[in-house]
Amino acid sequence: MSARQLLLGGAHEGVSEAVTSPCFSSSFSTTWENARSTYEISGAEPGKDFSSCYEKAKTAIASQNVHKPAEISNQPFYAFSYYFDRAVEVGLITENGGDLKVSEFKTAAEKACDNTAVPKVSDNADWLCADLSLISALLSEGFGFDD
Repeated sequence: MSARQLLLGGAHEGVSEAVTSPCFSSSFSTTWENARSTYEISGAEPGKDFSSCYEKAKTAIASQNVHKPAEISNQPFYAFSYYFDRAVEVGLITENGGDLKVSEFKTAAEKACDNTAVPKVSDNADWLCADLSLISALLSEGFGFDD
C-alpha cells in the first residue's frame, strides 16, 4: 500500500489531496486512504496508459534507492503476499503457485492498463494496472532482475 502511495505522489502521513493518474480509466474515481493520508483519485484522459503508468512506477521505485544485490540477478525469486495475490488474479499462476518470468508481470501490466484480457474479478481490479506496474518496476528496475 505504501508503494501505491508513492505512485500517487505522496510519501507523507497526514496528506489530503486530489490526484489524477494514468494508471486508471478516465471514468475511475475513488477515495483511497493509507498511512493517515487521503487521496481523491481520478483517472487521466484519455484513460489508462501502460507507458505513462509504468514510468510513474519506475520513478516511485527509483525514489527509494532500492539496493540491487548483484548475486540475485539470475537466481529464483519467491513471490509472497501481494505479488502472489496479483499473479493469481491475472492467471499467471494458480492458487497452488507456479513458475513465471519477471517479464510476465510486465506483460500482465500492459494488458491490465490496456483493458485487454483482464476480468474484473475483485474490487481491487481497478488497481491492477497500478499494482502490476509497481511490481514490474520493483522487480526489474528496483532489484535489477532480468526479464
